Amino acid sequence: MKKVLVTGASGFLGRRLLSSFSEDEVRGLYRNNKVNNCYGESISIEKLDGDTDFSDALLDVDLVVHLAAMTHSNGISDDEIFEVNYDATKRLIEQSITCGVKRFIFISTLGVHGHLGPKYDVRETSDISPSNSYSLSKYKSEQALQSLTKDKDMDFVVLRPPVIYGVNAKGSFGRLKSLISNLPLVPFGAIDSKRSMISISNMIEIIHLCLTDERVINKVFVVADPNPYTLADIVDTLANYERRRVRNVYIPLGLIRACASIVGKTRLVDQLTLDYTVDSSCFYETLDWVPVHNLSKEFELSE
Repeated sequence: MKKVLVTGASGFLGRRLLSSFSEDEVRGLYRNNKVNNCYGESISIEKLDGDTDFSDALLDVDLVVHLAAMTHSNGISDDEIFEVNYDATKRLIEQSITCGVKRFIFISTLGVHGHLGPKYDVRETSDISPSNSYSLSKYKSEQALQSLTKDKDMDFVVLRPPVIYGVNAKGSFGRLKSLISNLPLVPFGAIDSKRSMISISNMIEIIHLCLTDERVINKVFVVADPNPYTLADIVDTLANYERRRVRNVYIPLGLIRACASIVGKTRLVDQLTLDYTVDSSCFYETLDWVPVHNLSKEFELSE
């Protein structure tokens, strides 16, 4: 039986991914302050940086799924983001090679292609244009992975997902879900942009395929649900899940942008109102595989 190490085990994706394995085939890597109700074997570490010793976590491990990362939040500097997302990742890659790991799955971000639209049919060959330290640190880590594994016995796969959604999602999707849960109306009726996302269930299936299939080795893939979603799709799905009636009120985009400018949220409005779609056909065609989950199905599964 092959042993899998999952870093970032306490996160939204990490928790679900761990539970998709049998307990005796997976090991979760946690930060000391986030170890709680662990599934399977667990290893805790004090800090993620270029000096972290991952050797205990990598003992007898055949496969690594690297999810651990630091995102932007109040008080987090660019140096701290690079320390976790690049320095620690590079260290983990080097020690994985030394410890005999056979395959390393790196979860990067669609943000390496830029965060703001309008963008259409973004694919693996699209321009690289990271616009913040998070996406830049992820791209630098992709480059390190490809460089360090050259002529080594460890294969790699890089996955670039957009927003990963699900019932307990955090970030922008989680904030929208909170709005739907607490407000009788939302001001998005004038927004008809389409954005690609990926169901957490699809993401987990993709990771499992990458752990076992030889057709994906040493490749980079953009991955998303086959069809993009409008904000109205998301509002309706979340309202149905919460069993609430939520009115999606029409407010002119000019007025929304003016208000956003006053409170310094212009970038957020751009993210909501500009199209950003993904073409994941390379992954689907490489594996002759089609995802079965979508926005409505993901939330039906969770009821």
